[in-house]
Amino acid sequence: FKGRIFFEVKVRGRSVHVSVPDKGINAIEKMSRIVETFKADLLGTEPHPFLGPCTLTFSTIQGGSAVNVVGGRCAATFDVRMIPGQTSAGVRDMLRGVLENMKKDDPELDASLDIIPSGARGVTEIAGDEPVVRLMEKVVPAVRGRPNEFLPGIESPGALRLFIDNGVPGIFFGPGGFISEAHLPNERVPARNLIDAAGMFATAARVVTGREAY
Repeated sequence: FKGRIFFEVKVRGRSVHVSVPDKGINAIEKMSRIVETFKADLLGTEPHPFLGPCTLTFSTIQGGSAVNVVGGRCAATFDVRMIPGQTSAGVRDMLRGVLENMKKDDPELDASLDIIPSGARGVTEIAGDEPVVRLMEKVVPAVRGRPNEFLPGIESPGALRLFIDNGVPGIFFGPGGFISEAHLPNERVPARNLIDAAGMFATAARVVTGREAY
C-alpha cells in the first residue's frame, strides 16, 4: 500500500489595493508557482512497478481578504501518496529543498512548509509467500472458476493498516473496484461480485478452521 503524508504550506505577502499591485506582494500568485513546482519535482520520481507513481494533490487553499485587495496571505494543504523507497522525512526534506531554491530565485517569496502529523502513514508491503496471500490465491479461482484478478497494489489500506501496524499481516480483499469506485456519488458494488466475495470468505474460513483442505 502507498504511504501517506499531509502537508501545509503558507505564503506571506503584502496586501495593497489592486490598483497598485506592483507595490504589494501577491501571496496567491506565489502559491500558484509553488503548486506547479512541487508537482513537477515530486511527480518526476520513478514509478513503482505495482503501485505506480507517487502522487501529490493539493486539496484545500485559502487566501486573500477581498476582491479589490492583493492577497497578503495564502495557505494550502496537499496530500502526498508515497511509494516504496520514500519516507515522510525524505519527501519533506526534498520539498523544503525545492522551496529554498525557489526563494533563492525569488527574494520576495516568504513561505514555510510543515507536516500535518495526523496524516502520516508509512508505505506497507506484504510478501507473496505469506499464508494469507497463498490462501486467497487458491480460494479465488476455486469459487469464481477462473484465474485470480488480484491487484498487485492499491493506494490506501483503509482499516487494514491497524492490523499491519501491530504485526498482523493481511491483504485488502473484497468485492468491487475499491479505489476506482470509492467516494463517488453513485458508489456501488455489483451483486455478482458481492455473492462471489461471500463465497470466498466462507471458503477461506472453512480452510482456516480445518473444515476444508486445499
